[in-house]
Amino acid sequence: MAKKKFTEELKPVEMTNKQIRGLREAGLHIYSMEEKELARKMDEFTFWILDNVYPEIDFSETSHKVCAKFAVATLTATYGGDDEAKNS
Repeated sequence: MAKKKFTEELKPVEMTNKQIRGLREAGLHIYSMEEKELARKMDEFTFWILDNVYPEIDFSETSHKVCAKFAVATLTATYGGDDEAKNS
């Protein structure tokens, strides 16, 4: 089955527990990194997230800047929490 091309309409999703475990097994522990290390590893986070959270999407012709922003949006959706949880 051919992968779908990335479009701006694609919305970031929250990562599953299985995906977060995979991210950590890859040595990418977001909360155990200092800011400088996190910045240095951003490409690794980006590639891992795109490959493992969105395997059906072809990002090969998408600019790296857009890919990195989309990966950050995925991390935010996963770890950022929502207003409903904060207000309860």
